[in-house]
Amino acid sequence: TFSLPEAQRDRFLFQIKVNYPKEGEEIAILNRSFENSKRNVSPILTKEDIIQIQQYIHNIHIDEQIKRYIVEIVLATRNPKIYGFPEMTNWIEVGASPRATVNFPKAGKVFAFFKGRKFVSMDDIKKLALPILRHRLILSYEAQAENITEEQIINKILKHLKV
Repeated sequence: TFSLPEAQRDRFLFQIKVNYPKEGEEIAILNRSFENSKRNVSPILTKEDIIQIQQYIHNIHIDEQIKRYIVEIVLATRNPKIYGFPEMTNWIEVGASPRATVNFPKAGKVFAFFKGRKFVSMDDIKKLALPILRHRLILSYEAQAENITEEQIINKILKHLKV
């Protein structure tokens, strides 16, 4: 297999890092691979339920301040010097695209829904930053030579960017 080009990677909402299973989990996987039984699957939601949930999530509130914060996070990956991160100028070859900007509120609303809230919080955005941004940054050879990771850059932006 080959790595996807930048434009194709950008189309994914998240990049989730999954660790290898622990020993007990690995044994359970192995045992499950020998099972020859079919599993009964039954629906838990109707089409109408899904449409109703989508409408509810669409109406979850996201404050203008949070929208501005999202834009500043994304712009800081494109123009780090302007946002007070001059050292990152040499580390980031390509910053996050407008798709990142659009995906933050969508993911934030779903995250808030699962937390039982009718609004998106700053913490929601911070928690979503790594999976939304890590695959959208292309690092320079200089960053790679210095063992700088996308996660380090994103965390630094989140830590020092004024809310």
